[in-house]
Amino acid sequence: MQPQKPTEDVVTLTNRSGQRLYGILHLPCSHSAHVGARGVHILNPGLKNRVAPNRLNVKIARTLCDLGYPVLRSDPRGIGDSEGQLGNGNAGVLDLWLKIQKGALVEDTLAWNDFFSRRAGLEGLTLVGQCGGGVTALLAAAKDKRVDRVVLIDTPFRTVPTEQETALISEAYNSSGEILREGFQNLFQANRLRKLLAFRVNWRLYLRALVFSIRDRIGLGPESARFEVHERFNWPMAEAFRLLLKRGAQICFLYAENDFSLKEFSSDFHPHFLEADITSKQKCRVHIIPHANHIYTEPEWQSELFQQVRDWLTVQS
Repeated sequence: MQPQKPTEDVVTLTNRSGQRLYGILHLPCSHSAHVGARGVHILNPGLKNRVAPNRLNVKIARTLCDLGYPVLRSDPRGIGDSEGQLGNGNAGVLDLWLKIQKGALVEDTLAWNDFFSRRAGLEGLTLVGQCGGGVTALLAAAKDKRVDRVVLIDTPFRTVPTEQETALISEAYNSSGEILREGFQNLFQANRLRKLLAFRVNWRLYLRALVFSIRDRIGLGPESARFEVHERFNWPMAEAFRLLLKRGAQICFLYAENDFSLKEFSSDFHPHFLEADITSKQKCRVHIIPHANHIYTEPEWQSELFQQVRDWLTVQS
């Protein structure tokens, strides 16, 4: 009789909007012996599907399944094989990213949590998310009391600007030098007004961008603030983090040394929400993978990433 192997099956569910979502369920050998065990739900990274660049989600799932963990890799609406879409057909990439960072995929994640817990007979649940998947994981974990462990990989803590904001900020920065030299009357030049009116500009947003651009150019800024964080800091993520700590959840932060989001984490989040809180020091772990990039292209970077996830889950179990 040949020894049993872990299984990988396509699974589906229908969300509240009537859209069919697809995922892959990994079950370890003799899963009946693991009913009541901790499951690991690996979310899709941002706008990419459940496989992830360099097949990272597949490799993490198989690594953990070999250790006896039931694992789910899921796609939410509008991603991968799943039905639906995140925005209308005219939405740009930045606008879609912003929707994710504001929690657009949380509801589907919670639906997958329900499905996974029932299907695999789980008593505990860990969420793993990279990049935009980390944002969704943190926001979803705060809403699901079954989740008491979260692994966040290269998770950004600043929201991206919208397509409109990008255009307006660019216009404001390009205009600020003229404004400072020639006076605010340049703001009302006919050619500039025509451009703004044609763009259907949000004037409040435009003036805000203009003020920030002038302030930065002449070296002025708020003299005092409660936190010295970026103006696009994603505050709902901080609130979700506080809720999880209050609930006793444990969180692992993993970053590639050369990932863009490490700077956001180091300047905005780490000093104000980790270093300043004794509880967070006890419940959280931070590890930076030397030389690695955002998609872990080198085998040694992937190996260390998998080891960190595996070791952290094993120690916490």
